Amino acid sequence: MHLLSASLMPELRIERFPLVEYQRAFLYNPHRFTVTEAATKIGKTASHSFWLFEQSHNPVEQGDEYLWLAPTYAQAAMVFEEVARRVGPTGAYKVNHSQLTITNPHGGILRYRTAEKPDNLYGPSNIRAIVGDEFTRWRPLVWPVVRSLATAKRCPVKLIGNYIGEDNWGHRLAIDNAEDPEWAYFKVSANDAVKAGIMAQDEVDSARRSLPPSVFAALYLCEGTADPSMLMAWDAINDLFTNEHVPEGQLSLTCDVARYGSDKTVLMLWRGMRVEHVYVYQGQATNETAAAILSTSKLEGVPRSRIVIDDDGVGGGVVDLVPGCVPFNGGGKVVKYRGTEQNYYNLKAQCTYELAQRVNAREIYVGTSEHRDTIAQELAWCRRSHIDHDGKLKIVGKDKVKEGLGRSPDFADNLMMRMVLELRGDNTTFERSIDITARRHRGEQYQRNRDEIAGNFGIE
Repeated sequence: MHLLSASLMPELRIERFPLVEYQRAFLYNPHRFTVTEAATKIGKTASHSFWLFEQSHNPVEQGDEYLWLAPTYAQAAMVFEEVARRVGPTGAYKVNHSQLTITNPHGGILRYRTAEKPDNLYGPSNIRAIVGDEFTRWRPLVWPVVRSLATAKRCPVKLIGNYIGEDNWGHRLAIDNAEDPEWAYFKVSANDAVKAGIMAQDEVDSARRSLPPSVFAALYLCEGTADPSMLMAWDAINDLFTNEHVPEGQLSLTCDVARYGSDKTVLMLWRGMRVEHVYVYQGQATNETAAAILSTSKLEGVPRSRIVIDDDGVGGGVVDLVPGCVPFNGGGKVVKYRGTEQNYYNLKAQCTYELAQRVNAREIYVGTSEHRDTIAQELAWCRRSHIDHDGKLKIVGKDKVKEGLGRSPDFADNLMMRMVLELRGDNTTFERSIDITARRHRGEQYQRNRDEIAGNFGIE
């Protein structure tokens, strides 16, 4: 490594965007370690992204690195792309999209990484500054690695994330170090953001009306405890309806079936990980539901192999009437992922955890706001349960979810079932959850239903 010569440094003019008082407080202070727990959308990510960018222009040696560390690769890439989009056109910065790095003319390197596998982070000794994004959602094992990375150059570390609760490991880290002269702790609520002009009061009032009191208190006021068993972050759930960056892909249909009663039959049309349309039916018979699926499939061009139908209970009758579809039995076998056995209690638990990962990584888009509140409430009830004696991951049972919601989570179940197509990939020998379709009756009533549907919709 060679020390930079001041005379060789290119002259750059970086215009700092306006900062409010609380942003200046947690960005520019003498403490080496700062922890900021905050309400959603108060400007913590944008301001810290700029701070790290600014720091990278003062390297001590060529190749000094400035690390942005997010819970998932997708979250790291999202912040990287925002910075790259702004500086790339100048021609003064080397942007590497495959490595998620941006090298500035002074020789400083911005690097964006995921904290998903902590052991993969060990090694670099040239890190000059670290921002830990959404640190309250990291696994506790990540912090010792980050502390190690900060040791070589005694670099500053800024941890930012939503307030989750008093029992969160990240919150405890801040409180336990409150008396340490190297540490500073900041808590920023939605009320602080309203006073600073960053958030509108009517938006806070709307959230207060639509969210459970305990969740609103945690997410917006930084008080109390958000349920630590929730698999999806509230801001990630809210982002589902604005994630327009999600690319299009193969068409598919998912259907959560109900028959009469208060539960709804919900049919979702997908294009990749984008929900293009949601159809809701109340109190219809199984043959009517099958007819709706078949007609939508024909109209939109969805192949039968990409139609997932709830195979539990009355849903089995619909599966019978849509041959070639993918029956979904939540209590069935876990799917081998890339040839590896997965440690889940059943298929529904596996798909729910997969859904949570994609929602938190902003990889799903719901292109209609018609059922926004309902979807958000149902996804908030996707929660981890106790691990069984075999160490398999479980989720809260449907009976408890229905008790909490006062209804069946029909929309969330559709989103969850869609994940089975991703888990199985293109494997045509996919082992279905419970292969009872082939053993089902093929009697006269079944044929009469098929003939009726075919006659009504012109489907062979």
